Amino acid sequence: MANVANPHDAFFKQFLSKPEVAEDFLRQHLPSDIVPLVNLSALALQKDTFVDEELRSHFTDLLYRVPLRSGEEAFVYLLFEHKSYPDRYVAFQLLRYMAQIWDKELRATNTFSPIIPLVVYHGTVRWTIPTNFGALFDISNALRQFTPEFQFQLTDLSALSDEEIRGHIWARVFQLILKHIFDERLGERLPGIITLAFDLAHRQTSLEMIATILRYVAQAGVGVTIEDMRRAVMAVLPLEGGALMETVADQWIKQGIEQGIEQGIEQGIEQGIEQGRAEGRAESQRRVILRILDRRFALPAEEQTVLGEQLTKLTDLAALDELVDHALGAVLFTDFKIQLQRYFDRTAP
Repeated sequence: MANVANPHDAFFKQFLSKPEVAEDFLRQHLPSDIVPLVNLSALALQKDTFVDEELRSHFTDLLYRVPLRSGEEAFVYLLFEHKSYPDRYVAFQLLRYMAQIWDKELRATNTFSPIIPLVVYHGTVRWTIPTNFGALFDISNALRQFTPEFQFQLTDLSALSDEEIRGHIWARVFQLILKHIFDERLGERLPGIITLAFDLAHRQTSLEMIATILRYVAQAGVGVTIEDMRRAVMAVLPLEGGALMETVADQWIKQGIEQGIEQGIEQGIEQGIEQGRAEGRAESQRRVILRILDRRFALPAEEQTVLGEQLTKLTDLAALDELVDHALGAVLFTDFKIQLQRYFDRTAP
């Protein structure tokens, strides 16, 4: 059975795959003498990942190509360390991944572009490890000419106060959640973060992103209970909060069942549990979709019945998860119906 998906990986990629969030984040955290040299508004996210399979439970990476003001191009390579303590050998990992990036570029273009490596860390132990590769070697100066040397930029969110986390709304919310995800007081901080997200951003976008935040907190948060989350959400979103919390409760159930199965509980009936879990989760997502749409668009009873029958025909969990986001983000009910029809068109014979 597949491992439980890494919540840190999914959260990091979902936020920083958005160009406006990535641009603002990099503007805040790249070296100040580098920012004027790059055109961050033209960032192009690459599809590649270079982290080894066995390290993906601890590291996530994103690669961007970016034009330089001088006319050339460069890469910005983000390596997110989501352990609670720093890794002494992260510079060595960076060297390996950078070599892979150059190797791929050489094969494609017969050229080399500069790579700006940025490590993002949010652990509970303060980062004290040197940020240059050469520090890994305890050798004489005479031998250093034979070893590679480069510097990486470090963003240690645990070392920043909340006031020092700046930028536009979603980059700030993204960093605040990452910073406090291991915090025993996360439950106390959550209402302020949700209020910040909802008050200062576009309403529909806010609901989608808040749902993403809640899923992440449900899976990875320390010191936060379902009641903490419910109180925080309902205080800020008295109308939409109930539907959002259903998605979180479903995620928590899913996480607990998957972890229990992976630990070997009830292994003899694993197939039955998996099938029942999938069917139960699909039905839960259908109810969430209907509730969100009814809260937002006051659907007549007949419309709810027709929609419920249509959703029953969908069994793909990924499609239903996406439809939850569409329900939160649709400006009009007809927008959602168009998205729903696309799923049926996609699976039509």
